[in-house]
Amino acid sequence: MSQSTAASTPAGPSAPPSSSTPSSHPQLAPGTFRPILPLLDEILSVLQGQATSEKPVGGIEAGESVAKKARELHSAMEGMRSAAMNLPGGHLSVEEIRRLESLLEAEGDKRRAVLRAFAEADMPATEALGVGGSETVMNTAAPTPMVDGLQGGTAE
Repeated sequence: MSQSTAASTPAGPSAPPSSSTPSSHPQLAPGTFRPILPLLDEILSVLQGQATSEKPVGGIEAGESVAKKARELHSAMEGMRSAAMNLPGGHLSVEEIRRLESLLEAEGDKRRAVLRAFAEADMPATEALGVGGSETVMNTAAPTPMVDGLQGGTAE
């Protein structure tokens, strides 16, 4: 990878070149998702100091300090929310993501069943050649075995 390409990809050398990234889903800049607990801790520290101090800082000063930190917190949260919504699939609800996950898991189970059927199938031609099952990959014209109503991994 050339030096100019490495400098243009914020996610590092393993990231795809920016020209292959769809314009509707820009790459995330480093630091987009950052911890918000330090900001929240600072706000709570100021408030606790006001409540427990014998000589509290003036109400206006404390209020300005809390308001400044609260604006920083809001800005950070808004930036992260916006970045999350721009991620591929960021617009999906948790329920929709779980539904997609279960569909993909079911498809994976079907494919694993087909692979198991191949592994358990009697293949006298390969046995006669002395070819091991997992050691060698062969291109054959053998049909996909039937697995629980599936032919070739697709539903009937």
